Amino acid sequence: MRLHEKNLIVSFVYQIHAGAIIGGGFSQGLSTSMRFTTNLLSRFRNDDYKRAFVAAGSAAGVSAAFGSPFGGVFFALEEGISFYDYRTLFMCLFASLSSYWSLNTFKGLLLGTGEITSGGLVSFGTFDKPLRTMQIDLVTAVVIGVVGGLLGAMWNALNTRLTKIRMRWVTTFRFKVGSTLQIKVTFLRCITNYDFAV
Repeated sequence: MRLHEKNLIVSFVYQIHAGAIIGGGFSQGLSTSMRFTTNLLSRFRNDDYKRAFVAAGSAAGVSAAFGSPFGGVFFALEEGISFYDYRTLFMCLFASLSSYWSLNTFKGLLLGTGEITSGGLVSFGTFDKPLRTMQIDLVTAVVIGVVGGLLGAMWNALNTRLTKIRMRWVTTFRFKVGSTLQIKVTFLRCITNYDFAV
């Protein structure tokens, strides 16, 4: 490997981790590796704020990447927030809107358009002709959504009943292991269509 390639790799790794290195310490006003400590941001040094910062960061990243501030908030709600509260929701919303606005402002200034409605970094292309949707497409989407919702509700009800039955009747260790093995063998048999009987 030549020196130029090594420099590119080091530069690439540094660009990716520079934000994490700086943000890891400075967001809480504390960094042991840089010997930097202040009491200015000491209230952010608990686990609640750390989880909220991670969720807000994921919301901001999705918002900037795909040009969808509310999509970033919904992503954070689904994947990033372990304990939901309104403070975290508003932090995610503020971070998401801020990243969307600042990215599109800088993007508009760099491209010389002056527009802030140009979307995110990832683009799936544009359509030259307007899309024509038919009523049958909308009806099909509604039917698929209703059927999926009913199947999901049925699965949750079945799983709840099965769990109650297992909690009531499967009490010894032997029965717990046996029922678990029976479920796994049944699942494998359904998937592979293989007969495990000897």
